Amino acid sequence: MKNKKFSLTAETAAAGARLDKYLKKKYPGLKRKDIKESIKAGYVLVNDSNVRPDRALEENDKIEGLVKPASSILIAPNEELDLDVQFENDEFLIINKPAGLSSTPDRLHKKNSLISALLGKYPKMTKEFAGVAYLGLVHRLDKRASGLIMTAKTLKAFKGLCKLMKEGGVQKKYLVIAQGNFESDLGTIDTPLRKVKEGFLVRTVASEAAEKGSKRSVTIYRVLKRLSGAAYLEVEIKTGRTHQIRAHLSSIGHPVIGDVFYGFDKKAFSPKYRLEKNEIFLHACSLAFEYGNASHYFKCEAPSKFGRLMSALEA
Repeated sequence: MKNKKFSLTAETAAAGARLDKYLKKKYPGLKRKDIKESIKAGYVLVNDSNVRPDRALEENDKIEGLVKPASSILIAPNEELDLDVQFENDEFLIINKPAGLSSTPDRLHKKNSLISALLGKYPKMTKEFAGVAYLGLVHRLDKRASGLIMTAKTLKAFKGLCKLMKEGGVQKKYLVIAQGNFESDLGTIDTPLRKVKEGFLVRTVASEAAEKGSKRSVTIYRVLKRLSGAAYLEVEIKTGRTHQIRAHLSSIGHPVIGDVFYGFDKKAFSPKYRLEKNEIFLHACSLAFEYGNASHYFKCEAPSKFGRLMSALEA
């Protein structure tokens, strides 16, 4: 089944009818399950608001959106997830994403992602970004990382900001606590990265430029504070590869604290700090760019856990 778009106004005779049954009657070729799941996922709006499939219609209700195959729906709005909005205008949002929240949903977590929270608070985004894979997200952060992430509110802004990001017009900096003793306070890692599938997981690894799938990747780091068996870093990425910081730091023998997937050594870690399950120390702290004839700079302090770990690891 192809996506079915529509825009309707409820007639007098439709008053009191369930939304899902009304749409099934209007479009007999659609499956009831597809209609219900599309409504629950926020793809169908009534008077520009998310509603339930059993919503009783009233005369002159404005019904618009699209019905998608239920099997293709990975998103469901979640109004209960809080959004830490750092900045908002008519074109884009800057959000402080907490660690543990996925940027995008998957089949097992349709309602527990940043996109789900966005749809819960901004239901019109479903209509604005119909057919766009990540509904306005200009970039993403790892689930286990925290910090600033940018999402567009209009399709025009989305295209413009994505172009800016692709051309290197957005400066992105991160705060990291990495394992090991760094020889130098400043360093540049200019090593190609490629993705390697390992069962159900995908790992990003350092590679030779000639290898298939390799892409040039550049990471710059500066040691802000030396700790016992670790260092507090400011990191800037010049490219935006999946897991770039995690993979690059691992490639020089300094994995992010807690990042077992990329080589963090639990046995060598100080017993003074108890790491939580899946906890890593990677935070997107600033974004800077020129857009809409204006300069934009956003900064977000690292979570309190950074201070607690640094206190435990005082050199």
